[in-house]
Amino acid sequence: MSDEVTMSDEITMLRHTVAALAYRADKAMRGAPADFAGYCAAPGSRMPGEILAHMGDLFDWAVRLADGSHEWRDSPALEWEAGMVRFFAALEAFDRRLASGEPLGCRAEKLFQAPVADALTHVGQIAMLRRLAGCPVRAENYFHAEISSRPRGRGAVGAGDGVRLAVPLWLAEQDVRAVLSLPELIGAMESALVAFSTGKVDQPVRTAIEVHDRTFFASMPAYDGAHGILGAKLVTVFPENAARGLHTHLAAISLFDPETGELTAVMDGRYITELRTAAASAVSVRHLAREDAAILAILGSGVQARSHLAALPLVRPFREIRAWSPTPEHLREFAAAPASQVQPARSAADAVRGADVVLIATSAVTPAIDSAWVADGAHVIAIGACRPSQREIDPALVARAALFVDSRAAAVKESGDVIPHGAEHIRAELGEVVCGRKPGRRSAEEVTLYKSLGLAIEDLTAADLVYRRAREQGRGLTVNL
Repeated sequence: MSDEVTMSDEITMLRHTVAALAYRADKAMRGAPADFAGYCAAPGSRMPGEILAHMGDLFDWAVRLADGSHEWRDSPALEWEAGMVRFFAALEAFDRRLASGEPLGCRAEKLFQAPVADALTHVGQIAMLRRLAGCPVRAENYFHAEISSRPRGRGAVGAGDGVRLAVPLWLAEQDVRAVLSLPELIGAMESALVAFSTGKVDQPVRTAIEVHDRTFFASMPAYDGAHGILGAKLVTVFPENAARGLHTHLAAISLFDPETGELTAVMDGRYITELRTAAASAVSVRHLAREDAAILAILGSGVQARSHLAALPLVRPFREIRAWSPTPEHLREFAAAPASQVQPARSAADAVRGADVVLIATSAVTPAIDSAWVADGAHVIAIGACRPSQREIDPALVARAALFVDSRAAAVKESGDVIPHGAEHIRAELGEVVCGRKPGRRSAEEVTLYKSLGLAIEDLTAADLVYRRAREQGRGLTVNL
């Protein structure tokens, strides 16, 4: 096989590399001295010096590639503004030649000399690249590569003797915690809910295997082409883990490159599940609760109660927060947490009566709330009981309330609270309310109910956010499979 480079995997990778380095140089050099070479040598550079040093070679190569000269040589010092204009012009020309499939007339090993190989290990975010360069490279993508001394032919995919376009990033729970913030995640959940409800997401209802009573293993895949998100969450629910000192809900999330199908990241999904559920509930409060909602009632004192306690006050300034738990010891710990401002209630009824927003965050599989306790105008959030045989809401409350769900298809298949009332009782998906397609609350006296089952695209949108932030901050471990 000839080592002449055509529209091969090597060229595709190099295109992304050129684009990524161009973006990183642009980002780092905002407000920098005009002299490019001087900036490279300046102390306190905002990028590692080796990346900036390679930019001169990469720029020169891109320009020479565009004008038909393919020699690799050291570049002269570049004036910053004019240099970047030329670089992006060369990048556009480079991409046009790649798209045409025209042979580029240079040998593969020429493209992978040490400067490019070194630079590949530092490739970062390609955000804003379309706007900056007109280059059809998907924004917010990341690339790592292994370079061997032998060029790889067009058909030798993943043979271990050439270039791997995506070395997966592995992120533990501590990495996820370090980069995921609730305010940013609430916005991301709004976007995910709208994408789902406007038909931009390909996502089946989750597939679940019941291991034994109330214990199951589920698969949750999804694809959002508009945002370049492809992946799946695998989740287990083992209630008996509480007695073992383990989390009852455990999960792992995998992300894939939707252009190549390559695995790009594997991360802990337990904390993502915890936080994205609370963030989606916050979206429901933002769009369905009364603007003057001031009293929050929480039924439960576990993981979800804590995450919602952090999330819901970000969208409404509650002056009073009450909580009740079937486990008094857990309730005392919940209320005693630093800065929690939680007032323990003697009963679930005492917590709920008069509350403007009510969260059901228990492990109940029979109703944990009575319709008679719920005041007119309240907004109720129910996040448990996700199997057809389980209920957490008084059927009279479901019938009384304006019902909103994250997914109609899932609610009428999975939710024991919704199934008896039929699909016609669902006013809207939350994403339809957020984007204005369907009405939300119709009066100050109306009771609104949000039944949250959890969407795969919520998990994957959160995972994509984690992945991007982790790349920016240099967190996680890359593992060559």
